[in-house]
Amino acid sequence: MDRLIVDDAAQRRLEGEDFANEPSKDDIAATRTNMLGDALLNAKQFPTIKVTGTSGPVDAKNSAMLDLSVQLVGREIKLTIPFTLKMEGDKLEASGVVDLSHCAAAI
Repeated sequence: MDRLIVDDAAQRRLEGEDFANEPSKDDIAATRTNMLGDALLNAKQFPTIKVTGTSGPVDAKNSAMLDLSVQLVGREIKLTIPFTLKMEGDKLEASGVVDLSHCAAAI
């Protein structure tokens, strides 16, 4: 968790107009402190997030479902995420989209 990056300017630009404004360095630092604090991620007691997963069979459209286990703050959250594989030469790319909410941590 000590490498957590909050409000990365390049990533914000990729998200489009909704993220066009850039928070101040103080705002970013405060957000990071709040996120890593005892009330949320409790990084002192739980310094890592562990993500493991397995996929089911890939169909004719190179799509499959990925079953993930996310371990954070002493909890395990299970997610199933659709993804697509793309092979170009010796490069394999997996991509997918899932909507997450901070409320998921309560599951």
